[in-house]
Amino acid sequence: MPESRTYKLGAVTLDQVGQEVETFLRRDQGLVVEGVRGPGGYLVQARLNGQEWRKYVGLDKAVQVQIVPGAGDSITVTAGQGKWIDKLGVGAVGVMFFFPLAVVSGLGALGQVKLIGDIFDRVQNLIIRGE
Repeated sequence: MPESRTYKLGAVTLDQVGQEVETFLRRDQGLVVEGVRGPGGYLVQARLNGQEWRKYVGLDKAVQVQIVPGAGDSITVTAGQGKWIDKLGVGAVGVMFFFPLAVVSGLGALGQVKLIGDIFDRVQNLIIRGE
């Protein structure tokens, strides 16, 4: 389920927020990132590159972040987890047939939730710094 937060920009622009999210996901998380600025805001999509086996055990990462202008100098940042249904499915199969698979799937789901929180923290820190 996507999560949204609204921020007052202050001295920061919407483009700077989008570029900060891209940099964080690419450099700090090691994801393949695509970002684009459009008339409705900024869209960032990121995923792990390669390592196909991670998808089957629930350890892959995928995220989509939308940054849209709001009233005045505010923006709304919406971050959605990619492939979380897969993690739940792998976890259910793991519980029924192979317990370690359930544990790995649970770790993948927790990592995905942490990634979303880290994105919001990064946006907030950028705005506080005002760069």
